[in-house]
Formats: sequence, C-alpha cells, structure tokens
Amino acid sequence: MCSFVEDFDLKVKNELFNLGVNFSVHNRLGVAVSGGADSISLLTALLHVIPESVNIFVITVNHNLRQKEETEGDAEFVQEYCQRLNVPCERVDIPRGDIVQKSREQDIGIEAAARDARYCIFADFAMKYRVSHICLAHNKNDQVETILMRFFHGSGAESLSGIPPSRGIYIRPLLNVSRAEIEKYLECQNIPFCTDKTNFETIMYRNCIRNAIMPILNKEVAGWQKGVLSLSDKMRDDEFVLHDLAQKAFESECSLKEDCVVFDYKCFSKEPRAVQRRMMFMAFNAIHSSNRIPYRLVSDVMDHVSMFHNVWKEDSSGVSVQCNGTDIFVQKQKNIATESGFFVIIEQVGMYRTGNYVFEVSEENEFICIASENLSHLGETVCESSVSFENLGFPFVIRSRQPGDEIKNSLGNFTSVAKILNDWKCGSKKDCIPVIQRLTVAKQDLVCIWGEALGFKNWIVKDLK
Repeated sequence: MCSFVEDFDLKVKNELFNLGVNFSVHNRLGVAVSGGADSISLLTALLHVIPESVNIFVITVNHNLRQKEETEGDAEFVQEYCQRLNVPCERVDIPRGDIVQKSREQDIGIEAAARDARYCIFADFAMKYRVSHICLAHNKNDQVETILMRFFHGSGAESLSGIPPSRGIYIRPLLNVSRAEIEKYLECQNIPFCTDKTNFETIMYRNCIRNAIMPILNKEVAGWQKGVLSLSDKMRDDEFVLHDLAQKAFESECSLKEDCVVFDYKCFSKEPRAVQRRMMFMAFNAIHSSNRIPYRLVSDVMDHVSMFHNVWKEDSSGVSVQCNGTDIFVQKQKNIATESGFFVIIEQVGMYRTGNYVFEVSEENEFICIASENLSHLGETVCESSVSFENLGFPFVIRSRQPGDEIKNSLGNFTSVAKILNDWKCGSKKDCIPVIQRLTVAKQDLVCIWGEALGFKNWIVKDLK
C-alpha cells in the first residue's frame, strides 16, 4: 500500500476519533454510499482503519431522478462493491416521480426534496441496524460550495458556518479532505467509481457554483478557498454563542399555549436583533411549521419592535405573527385557504367568468387574444388588461396559482411562481393573480403569470412550440 493511501486512511481514522467514535463502545457503524468517488473512498478507508470487531452496514438510495439505467446502474455498482468487500448493503429505491411531486407539494427545490427523502430513509436504516453513527461523504469541496451558495443567498452566521462535522448520529469524516485527494486515493488502488453526468450541468444551483463560478475564482483570486473556510470557522464560533443566548432567552421569555408561542413584548424588545431573529425561528419550529419562512417576515417583525409599534400583524407562508401591545403571538394561520382561488378551462372563443374575473377570448390568425376585467365585490371594474399568444391553441386553463407551480425563464430553466410573486411584492394579492396553463402539450406547462391583471408586470414565456 502506497504512503498516500496510508496517510489518507490515517486522516480518516483521526477524524473519526475527533468526532467521538469510540471503537471499544461503538461496534455498529452505518455508511451512506451513492457510488460516487467520495462515498466509495469513505467506505474503503473505513474498512482499512476500523477494527474487525466493528460491524459496518451500508445504505444506498436510488432517487430515480435520472434515467433508469443510470440510477439503477449506480445502485447495482454499490451492491456489487459491497459484496466484494463482504459488507451488508441495503438498497432503497424511491418510486419514480415521488421526489418531483414532493418538491411541488412543498414548494421546495428538487435537491431539497431529495435530501429530505434520503434522510428519512437514513433514519429508518439507523433504527433497523442499531448503528451508533451514519458516516456521510461530504468533503472539503462540498463545504466550500455550500458556503458560497449560502453567501449568495444572504444567509446569516448559522448558515455560513457551513456543513457541520457532526449532527446527531450523522458524522462526516471527509470534511477536511479535498476532492483531488479522494480521486488520487482511489486511483492509487485502481478502485472504480460512478460519475453522475448531471454534475456537469449548470441547471442545478450547486452545479452552477461548482462548474461556472468556482473556476473563475480559482483563476482570479488566489487563496480564496482558504479564506472561505476561515470565514466558516469564525461564523461557527459566533453562532455557538448567539444560539446559546437565543436558546436561554427563548426558554425564559416565551411560553407555548395551544400551538401558539407567546413572547413577552418588553423582554423581546430588549434582545439584540441577532438574538431576536433566532428566537423567531425557534418559535416557528415550536409550532411545527413545515413551510420555509422568508426572512422578510422576521425582518418586518423586528422593525415593528425597534420602532416601538405596539399593535401590528404580519402573515406569510402559513404563519401569523401579531402583537397586542403586551405580548407577541406566533402561530399557524387559521385560514390558510383563500376564497380567491379560481379555475376555468377555455375551449373556444367567447366570454368566461371565474372568481372576480371576466375573460374575453378571441382568435386572430395564429394568435389567441385574452382580455380581462377584474371586478370588485360591487361588480365595478378594478383593472383591465390583455395578453396574446402565438401557438397557444385550445384548450387551455386560466387559474389561480398552486403550490409547486413553476414557469420557464429566459434561459430555458424553471423558476418557482411563488418566488416570482414574492419578488414582485404581491403580498395578499398573489393568490388572485391569474396564471395560464397549456393543455395541448404533454407537460401542460405554464405560459404566463398575468400580473397586469392586478396592476403588476407580466411573466410570459416566448416562442411557444
């Protein structure tokens, strides 16, 4: 065995020790293996350094997001490699389409939906095999990419801390190992691994960071990766203190009453904004809100407090935060559903009425023209607008938005409709803005967010085919 392999193995062994893995006590260890270089090197190194008295169990998950032969091929590769190494391997195949559906229902990205599904499987695996830890193969490159992604999203110290070396039963022994070291480690031993072709596409945000942005930084900014990792270390130190302060304040100043978190207004107003922000997110977790809460809601709440507003209310993403002058109440919205929902199938030219809208549909050459009137509850016209489309064809649907709706942008990628409406600052009107959906194609994709129907701008997909 060459010295590089021995050094790599020793680095993994030392990291396991730093993460609190005691081989004399922990005799059942889980490993998540996808078939890529990272997880294959992790499994190989663990078998080199862990005593024979410790049992290793592998879990591999087929997300069924790529072509069938690719995803099943990766899972079969992992199974065959584990068989050669005499390591038990459990394979879980997620039904095709489940993750996409979860993404739409929860209004989250595909990557986030896949991660949630994967960790649910990991939890079941840990209970079944009674493992003390599950080793994950995140490496130093993953760490840098993650910090950059969160930086561009405007994240705070808690997120800029990066991927934690350990959290609960999950540990990451390769977090201080670079991708180049991993590939050299496998090359020295002639060990093959799988390559996910989608890693080279820039549609996914992480891939864009990896393949488009990082190469520019490597060329133009010497030592930038070291600086990013140093920033992460400092943020982790800061977050440790701030989280502790917020936790103590939350426990002493808040109470939970009938699925509602109650803050003492005076006590809350005296806390620093960094502590207030963390207390608010602790409250969202306490009421079991599964939605992603926008920072704008938290910022608005803190602004009310800083300007000594006594009575106010802020709602967003199914959560309501309100103040009566004495206490601040955080709870799920009681009536999330809205009466503004509407839906109508347009099969031919003519007049259509749905919700507060009247639509007049006409056809000229290959263009379909749609005029709208938005009516008040008294029947008076509030706003008039019109749009036209070439190659739209009958039938199509005009409706209110639904969770998970996406629409193409100018680059040909898909963007969340909810995000667009939030960027437009539509507020409570976002459920009243019509979207137009094709029915003449298999994908039945959206072709328009008709913002002008309520005084906003339009988002129209050009060149329909």
